[in-house]
Amino acid sequence: VPQFFNQLAIEVARASEHVCYQVAKAAEAFAANQLSSSDALRCIVQVESFAFLNYTAITKVLKKHDRHTGLRLGETYLLRIAVTPLVRFQPLSTWKQRLLDGLKSTPSSPTPAAARDAATLASTITPTILAVQAAEQAVAAATVSTSVTATTPGLVEEAGAAVAGSTDAMTARI
Repeated sequence: VPQFFNQLAIEVARASEHVCYQVAKAAEAFAANQLSSSDALRCIVQVESFAFLNYTAITKVLKKHDRHTGLRLGETYLLRIAVTPLVRFQPLSTWKQRLLDGLKSTPSSPTPAAARDAATLASTITPTILAVQAAEQAVAAATVSTSVTATTPGLVEEAGAAVAGSTDAMTARI
């Protein structure tokens, strides 16, 4: 069971890192006026679709795991990953809303607030990516460890805390 959750944590970290990377790339391009508001929204929707599909896959895998093992750990695990960028990424939602508001007011030019949000989002993504990478490394170290029994839960919780702390810091900045 610990090995299953370690592998799942690695996959969640990878997916979260991909979400952060794609959002950072779109935010930087938008802030540099290389991406229109509608193209930025298209990127956001693609990232949200990716995140939703991955979250759906995780829930199905956890349900199947719970059914086969008789354990009921799926809901607890879903609550733990609820703070990751894969599941909840408030700066992305804020930026999306500003872009939508800007398109409603003037469809041809981005609003200064949307451009400012993109620049802020691009500057706050780096700590998140670093936290996700640290979480991934902690989980990878746990799977390489020969003594999985005692050290694994602590490392997995530490990885989750690293991602959660990054999310809290990012929300505080915006």
